[in-house]
Amino acid sequence: MHLIAIQTVLKKYNVIAVTMQPHCRTLKWEEVVEYAFLADFDLLHNARQDVSRFPWVSPVARCAMDLYFKVCRTKEELKCLNIETH
Repeated sequence: MHLIAIQTVLKKYNVIAVTMQPHCRTLKWEEVVEYAFLADFDLLHNARQDVSRFPWVSPVARCAMDLYFKVCRTKEELKCLNIETH
């Protein structure tokens, strides 16, 4: 049920994105499927600024940020585990 809803919203978003001035970036289903958290859908909230032009929006940059924060979290987790094992 949720998949159908997301696909419907994605289609509507892409139709509207190309009609906006300036044009907004369209999204592919493959990109949407890769989003791990609902917070990643912030791109769908076009406010006063077109965020699609920022460098951090690219899939490569997003992947790099995800990996960076996972490494940071891993270091925190190791500290906790070292304390707990004693």
